[in-house]
Amino acid sequence: MFSKSLKADFYRLKKDNLLWISVIVVTGFSVFTFLIYLLMHNLATADGLMMPPIITTLAGLRLAMNMTNNAGLIVLIMTIVLMAKDFRQSTIRNKMIIGIKRREAYFSSLIVYYLFVLGIMTYNVVLTVLLFSTTFESGVSEGSVILEFLKNYAVGVAILTPWVIIAHFLTYVTKSLGLALGLTIGLFFLLQIVALIPQIVEVSETTGLLMHFNPVLQTMSYNMGGFFEEKKYLWFSLGSNAVIPGLLIFIGSFLFSKADIK
Repeated sequence: MFSKSLKADFYRLKKDNLLWISVIVVTGFSVFTFLIYLLMHNLATADGLMMPPIITTLAGLRLAMNMTNNAGLIVLIMTIVLMAKDFRQSTIRNKMIIGIKRREAYFSSLIVYYLFVLGIMTYNVVLTVLLFSTTFESGVSEGSVILEFLKNYAVGVAILTPWVIIAHFLTYVTKSLGLALGLTIGLFFLLQIVALIPQIVEVSETTGLLMHFNPVLQTMSYNMGGFFEEKKYLWFSLGSNAVIPGLLIFIGSFLFSKADIK
């Protein structure tokens, strides 16, 4: 029955207009971001200034994997809208009727929507890298450019993973588009505020490390390249991104299995 639920979720996603709207939105943001950086580059060149080192293809890749701003945030919102359709269109209830278990429905939707986000963000990365590489340097000073890009992509995937699991958890627990959107956006702003604490007040090295459970702070360190200079922050973040989402999946599937489906 799990495979049946999985196939049904993939089929519905393929037929949903939001899939193609997401592609169009991401394409627009990718092109717009490139044009903004190109303008910055041309202005710096015209004034005889040195091009800011942040304008590299590698920096563009990291920016394209960012779930906390621009295209990433829009994709996250669209994903919640897609998830909520499972309840608004009685998809879950229909699955129950034909014998699909609730946990099977929970996990099949999680897999499909995670792959949706991963696919859209990967497309964003590929398009951004292609655009940036026409004008900017790679940003890789030593070693293989391809391997460095793949390493940064893999870390970006690890950082975006908690956002998808959080959004899925909130949508399937609340079974409400409004509540899921409100809670996700509220959590996003709360984590943004928490991430600013180390920049406002001095914190100990241990506290700074522990605060990297925050996916917003992880994204900030990732975009600035700090992850690859301070490996302990990278490994702590990867560990927390395995433990916390894992707990949310377990708790979410348990709560959903006991929920009242109308």
